Amino acid sequence: MSCCKRHKAGGSGKHHGGMKLMLFGMLVGLVLGLLFAPKPGSETLDAISDKIIRKLPV
Repeated sequence: MSCCKRHKAGGSGKHHGGMKLMLFGMLVGLVLGLLFAPKPGSETLDAISDKIIRKLPV
């Protein structure tokens, strides 16, 4: 007995809408990341590298 009428007997059992859902989620994440980013990427990288360089014992 199958849990879903769309699945054929002996099928692989994969969900066909999974890829579309994943791509939609990635798109939403990208848009939200761009909307709520505190600083541009170059400024963030500079701030991180400055913190790492200051912690070096040299």
